[in-house]
Amino acid sequence: MDLAFNVFTQVIVLFLLIAVGILCYRLKLISKHGNRQLSNFLLSVVTPALILASYQKPFDAALAKGLLWAFLLAAISHLIGIAVSYLCLRGKKDDPRLPVERFATIYSNCGFMAIPLISAVLGADGVFYAGAYLTVFNLLSWTQGVFMLSGERDMKSVLKVFFSPTIISIVLGLILFFTGISLPAPIASAINYVSDLNTPLAMIVTGVSIAQMNIFSAFKSWKLYYVSFLRLLLVPGLMLVVLLLIPCDDTVRMVNLIGTACPAGASTVLFANRYNKDSTHASKLIAITTVFSILTIPVLLGAAGLLF
Repeated sequence: MDLAFNVFTQVIVLFLLIAVGILCYRLKLISKHGNRQLSNFLLSVVTPALILASYQKPFDAALAKGLLWAFLLAAISHLIGIAVSYLCLRGKKDDPRLPVERFATIYSNCGFMAIPLISAVLGADGVFYAGAYLTVFNLLSWTQGVFMLSGERDMKSVLKVFFSPTIISIVLGLILFFTGISLPAPIASAINYVSDLNTPLAMIVTGVSIAQMNIFSAFKSWKLYYVSFLRLLLVPGLMLVVLLLIPCDDTVRMVNLIGTACPAGASTVLFANRYNKDSTHASKLIAITTVFSILTIPVLLGAAGLLF
């Protein structure tokens, strides 16, 4: 129960930071354009810095083994999401909402929400393993996710993901970890300062994004409740069962569950816009799943704390 309470407390903190973002948008302190710039800064600079900082630790065989498990579990988690989305969400192929709902079911907000929560609850070791989840998320969202939304195999997008700042920071961090090389103290300190921006900045950006939506209209659609159930309860619930059968470190399992239990990712809107799908529907999915996650995440992690 202590874990559930701690997680609930951290989720409340994150939502208060989201409220700051909403307030900043309402007071016109941050515009839509400014929020896009903050998002790019977060994804291109802050999150890579956080990941790189998490890999700055002496090589340890147990950590290396846990990292391999983290990659495997992340793959299993996304495969469960893909299976659930296709089995539980049916409709006409030309329906612009169907691929958006499937994408939201599969891909969580693991960058903006999971990383801050993992960092707060599990510390540096948790962020270390979270890099594996982010890697699998990026590779699959830019391949399977793009193919699903576009109906085409866009190989340029596949190649692009390998050169994203997040993947580059993960690769560089792994090299430093396995070789035992430490960054010079001034560089390491600068990276740590930048990485500390991740939690408040990610939540403020999320708040500004939510403030731009008509969130009350989202509560009028039964389909949004259904997709929220799939994203927030069914997929992580099935993954929880799998995690109970996996004989690996508890921190690795908790990192995976947090990543899987998060609401629909911001990339749902970005990809919906890019491939001419229903971006308004995508925004509502993000909003309603984010609101409901304040309850579902503590419940799932509390159950995991009792079962692991």
